[in-house]
Amino acid sequence: LDEGHLKSDVKIVYSSQNIEYKLKKSLLESHDIRGKNVDEVIDGIRQLEFDMCEASDVVVCCTQIDADEFISMGAKSTIVCNNGVAKRVVNPEELKHIDDVLCGRKYALFVGSAYPPNAIGFWEMMGESLAYLPPDSVVLAAGGVSKILENYMPENAKLYSYVSMDRIKKLGFVSEELLAALVEKASVILLPITVGGGSNLKTAEAIASCRPVVATTTACRGFDMIENLSDFIATNNQDEYVKSVCEFMKNVDMNIVNDDEKLARESVYWENTLIDLQVLLK
Repeated sequence: LDEGHLKSDVKIVYSSQNIEYKLKKSLLESHDIRGKNVDEVIDGIRQLEFDMCEASDVVVCCTQIDADEFISMGAKSTIVCNNGVAKRVVNPEELKHIDDVLCGRKYALFVGSAYPPNAIGFWEMMGESLAYLPPDSVVLAAGGVSKILENYMPENAKLYSYVSMDRIKKLGFVSEELLAALVEKASVILLPITVGGGSNLKTAEAIASCRPVVATTTACRGFDMIENLSDFIATNNQDEYVKSVCEFMKNVDMNIVNDDEKLARESVYWENTLIDLQVLLK
């Protein structure tokens, strides 16, 4: 950064959703991409992050863990703003459409982008075969991740692909209206994220939904409040993960979220998560 071209009263803000060099390193390693050139790229990203931290007046990040690391990288000050979500309005017609198409079948909802760790995490936590799911249930995969699930299926899982892929309905990209309805009707929301930093946008959406959730601890980074939420399971043990999913799929008498908990869950709305940014305007 050429500070000579900046006015002395200009405030430099670096906003980051992850510790990027660590994220890129884990992503490459998950694809078994290694070597001298890879190390040079990671070192370059790391140095760039150090430079940004040292040059900035403040670093905006998503979790306190990231904030602490940015301070160690030279950041003068940090502001922690967890990922958030906008309020969604559910269309009754979309709810009826889901009922008509599924004919009463229960479903676990998995939403994600075509980002390889999303698909890898799904198989790591859901297991090599989905034959354990109740016969009247299915996994609905929405977003770009639905297009790459088969590509990242482990070799051992391919032995059961006929059964597993029959239990997964790939929706592709859906409208915001349909997504809101899918969340509203889900028996359980899946958050099987196993790598990455920062905080997960889908976790904020799951918290706001008041639906049952089965997540990994990685997916819950920055959301300590989940310990006090009803029907929210966070585990890195595959057996516990699968068991929890099945229990929510079978159990129709789920806990009703009380008013105090609903109010606590509203903390993930953008107007609340970004409130500390107002100090930048002073």
